[in-house]
Amino acid sequence: MRVSRFAVVALALSLAIMGSACAPDGAEPPDSVGSGEIMVALNADGTTFDRAAPLALRFTLTNFGAESRHVLIAHTPLDGIDADIFEVERDGQPVPYEGKLVKMAEPQAEDFVEVAAGATLTGTFDPSEAYDMSLPGNYTVRYRAPALVAVAPKGMALRMRAQPQEFEDIGSDSVGMELKGQGETPEHRNSAGGRPGGGGGQTCSETQKSTLRTAALNATTISGKALGYLQSRTADPDSLYKTWFDYSGDRRNWNAVEDHFTDIYGAFSSNLATFDCSCKKRYYAYVYPNQPYLIYVCSVFWQAPMVGQDSKAGTLVHEMSHFDVLSSTDDWVYGAAGAMSLAQTDVSKSTTNADNHEYFAEKQP
Repeated sequence: MRVSRFAVVALALSLAIMGSACAPDGAEPPDSVGSGEIMVALNADGTTFDRAAPLALRFTLTNFGAESRHVLIAHTPLDGIDADIFEVERDGQPVPYEGKLVKMAEPQAEDFVEVAAGATLTGTFDPSEAYDMSLPGNYTVRYRAPALVAVAPKGMALRMRAQPQEFEDIGSDSVGMELKGQGETPEHRNSAGGRPGGGGGQTCSETQKSTLRTAALNATTISGKALGYLQSRTADPDSLYKTWFDYSGDRRNWNAVEDHFTDIYGAFSSNLATFDCSCKKRYYAYVYPNQPYLIYVCSVFWQAPMVGQDSKAGTLVHEMSHFDVLSSTDDWVYGAAGAMSLAQTDVSKSTTNADNHEYFAEKQP
């Protein structure tokens, strides 16, 4: 179960979340909360809803600056909820995030939407699709996301920052509602909540199935080598464990990581993984952590090499590590540089970060 976790993705660009809010042409900012020139507001039509019916909240983002801004779509609900970007509480207590954990590709221009000076983006979303709102009660929903907005000078590539950093949140005021009625149980929602089933890969072509079989065999090999490394208790001072999990050389988390790879290798060697090839977004893959062992592979996965860094095999290790019944990893940072930085600065996160597990396995001899 995950409560208010968020994949911290930062950008190596000038962040447009600074300075004072300044409305163009003398317009007054709306009743919303933001950081600098970008304001976000959430609204609901009414205060009482039936849990059996879909919810429809409005997300409104306004650029009060004098220049266009580029907004990372995946960190908004404008194209569905693909990250833990809301704080949802029931009767004052946080509820778990049960949505996608996505291995995102390095952002490119097409992953952003431009918001012109003075312009507003509006979309609707249903928070119950990603958060456990199955019980009746009084709920509040608040949007928050760091590193939402970037300025992209002409000719400058949109690239992820090499090291994870914390930025001031872009947020909104909370919107409140009361949910009444019977609704669906969590079990029913998870099995029939509109999520496509992967099963044995019925959404995959024969060519894709063949590629996935090879990728799964390679994932078995590299996760097995990673497990063998950990079981050997190597004393190499320049070991892969130091690079990807704890640069200080302290081994207090060694057993936990070994347990992770015992489970990951066990799942692959037992052929538990199933696949869904319906995702067309510019991601590598994603999973719902409470739905083992179904892995949704996306467009970037098919472009990745079979083995090596950010490979098909490594992506499958990354996704397998997310399942709650296995390692229950998170996406604290993305990318090799960010993962290595975590090993130097925050061992509690490096040893629970999916990319650290992926790169550790991919770098095995």
